[in-house]
Amino acid sequence: MSQDASAHFSFKRTEGVTVITVVDGQLVLENRDLLYDLANKLVDAPEPRRVVLNMSRVNAFQSLALGILIHFQKRVRQNGGSLKLCCLDPRILEALRLSRVQAVFEISKTEREAIDGFLG
Repeated sequence: MSQDASAHFSFKRTEGVTVITVVDGQLVLENRDLLYDLANKLVDAPEPRRVVLNMSRVNAFQSLALGILIHFQKRVRQNGGSLKLCCLDPRILEALRLSRVQAVFEISKTEREAIDGFLG
């Protein structure tokens, strides 16, 4: 990884859940490998491997971002994890709905709601 992921994503672990927050205003192609590397690091995380992707700072969403999200979810699952998205801008939710992939993701309104969803 040639770039520092912390410039684009923050990473924390709380209550056994890994929370990744997109720091940039959008998911861009140039940063996708950084995000995928975070998914690959789940192999070293204790089980169960639960991930919340907090998109509260994302205010722009291009079609490439959809592919990034789908591939990220696939990587999380390949590494024995499960993923929830949270804090999506209403315009992004609408884009997911219009592209008919909203049902592919578990989406929570808040980070707390997503974490609680994992905890039961």
